[in-house]
Amino acid sequence: MGLTTRKSPEAVEVENKEPSPAWWRHGHLVAGVVMAVLAMFAVTALQFRSTDTRQAAGSVLALAFDVNDALASEAAPEAIAALHMKLLAAIEDGPIAADIERWRTTLAESGTSAFSGDVAATDTYVAALREVYGAVDHHARLSVVRIQQIQMGVVAAAAIILILLIRSVAARRQPEIKSRRARAKHPAQIDPLTGLGRIDTVRQRLAEHLETSKPGAGFIGLLVVGVQPEHEHFLPLTRAHLDASLLETTRRLRDTVRATDTIARLARDELAVVLPSSHRVEDPGRVASKVLGALEGAIELADVRILPNPRVGIAIAPLDAVTPDGLIQRARLARRAASDAPAAVYRSYSDDLAPRELGPLEMAEDLRAALSLGDGQLWVAYQPKIDLTSERVVGFEALARWDHPRLGSISPAKFIRVAEESDLILELGAWVLDQVCAQLATWHDLPHDPMPVSVNVSSRQFQDPSLAAIIEETLTKHGIPARLLELELTEGILLEDRQEVIAMMNDLSDLGVTIAVDDFGTGYSALSYLKHFPIDVLKIDRSFIRDLHDDDGDEAISTAIISMAHSLALQVVAEGVETPEQLNVLRTLGCDAAQGYYFAHPAPPAEIVHRAAV
Repeated sequence: MGLTTRKSPEAVEVENKEPSPAWWRHGHLVAGVVMAVLAMFAVTALQFRSTDTRQAAGSVLALAFDVNDALASEAAPEAIAALHMKLLAAIEDGPIAADIERWRTTLAESGTSAFSGDVAATDTYVAALREVYGAVDHHARLSVVRIQQIQMGVVAAAAIILILLIRSVAARRQPEIKSRRARAKHPAQIDPLTGLGRIDTVRQRLAEHLETSKPGAGFIGLLVVGVQPEHEHFLPLTRAHLDASLLETTRRLRDTVRATDTIARLARDELAVVLPSSHRVEDPGRVASKVLGALEGAIELADVRILPNPRVGIAIAPLDAVTPDGLIQRARLARRAASDAPAAVYRSYSDDLAPRELGPLEMAEDLRAALSLGDGQLWVAYQPKIDLTSERVVGFEALARWDHPRLGSISPAKFIRVAEESDLILELGAWVLDQVCAQLATWHDLPHDPMPVSVNVSSRQFQDPSLAAIIEETLTKHGIPARLLELELTEGILLEDRQEVIAMMNDLSDLGVTIAVDDFGTGYSALSYLKHFPIDVLKIDRSFIRDLHDDDGDEAISTAIISMAHSLALQVVAEGVETPEQLNVLRTLGCDAAQGYYFAHPAPPAEIVHRAAV
């Protein structure tokens, strides 16, 4: 079923306007040109005024020198008086402006040096000179005022011209600016890769169904389908691979749903299916099962086999929400809850998925109960580490996960922080260590050699004097070679008491385990400190990887870390790699290994063993 295209209010308003006459549309430019011509005349008048003034000043200056010459030659007082009269007449008849200060200074200096001869002549000269100064000052003030007025007029005209030109340019670019703002506010309705509608299409279709649906007559379903494409053996996927995977997923989805259903793309890894009104509330669940069955099969491309890892979230109107945005929000919450499951499943929205925070005390009590019950709430996920030269899996990082019975998946950042604050971290750390060694023992019985697994050790655990003994006991219990266990210590541990840290790290190193420094670069430790510790691996913090491909600062820091680590014979692992651009830069810098969502999401051991050929 096709969708009608609704025009935005901005677009309608622009289309309904009558075209303006050309003289009006360009009125600002015409006014600017007129003002510019007027300003040119004003500047010309100023130039003429300046020229006339300079000529008059030159005449006066010549007469002044005649007076000076007459005095120097001891001419008769009558001759000197006649020159004075000419000088005064020149001053009174002609305007004095430019060069007036230079002329007055010259006249004063010349007159003063020529005081000699008859006292009467000298007195007559001084009296005349006093009158000259008065006349000069008078005319100078008048001329300067006139010139300043003209200059102010020119400046004002120039300012008006500049303002008019800016307004003209802005007016001409206004439609472009409005269009750009409209595009930013209302993104393109069609996804260029898949040809599907975007989130506004979902809102529109849901609004139509909600408007036409009669109360109590049926249920409107919204499926949000999340895909997390990964290489079958954790190898890197290019952007072309990801695009091809999404296109194949879209094709399968089209083949699975009905023609009356609407498919759209919500985000990079999210698709949506809007289901029209149905009389049975279980129908959206049936459609979700069909979608999972169609999508979970591997995608075979020419050079790679991709696992799509689909998850589906469901929200139903009017049970879960009665607005388009409410349904979208709840379906996404359900999809995120389904994404935390170890296998492809769908999840319907329920009130327990609504965001709700456990207080620290309540979370600590529930975590303590989960540790003691051993009922599967806590489990360990494994994320592979990829060698950037051979592109093969060279190890895993073990990550604790908690599926709360009421709240679903709880972020590790939250429950681990609570565990550290309540001293549960010692019990949780021992539990994770035991789970990892038990899993390594299982893999050890397989035909392939097991790969090392790293376990995070918190600062609180590191301070426990019995840590080395606990690790040794657990390794012995499960019969695991110490070389298969890697301990990841936070960088902050290096800042603690240096002698105690070195002593503890030596004890751990003597067991034969590998020691790595996690989240390196976020603390304040100097690279030169590393030579004092028995460290084998440095892990670059994800904060430097996020913008590595377009941030010169992050690239410089990563370059320094990799170079210094290699000079100390340390291996370097980059965390949080999510894009091919980041991977390419890391390869260029000579990084040894990497891990992140670009290669694989953390997964249960059952999935890991098949995909990594452990």
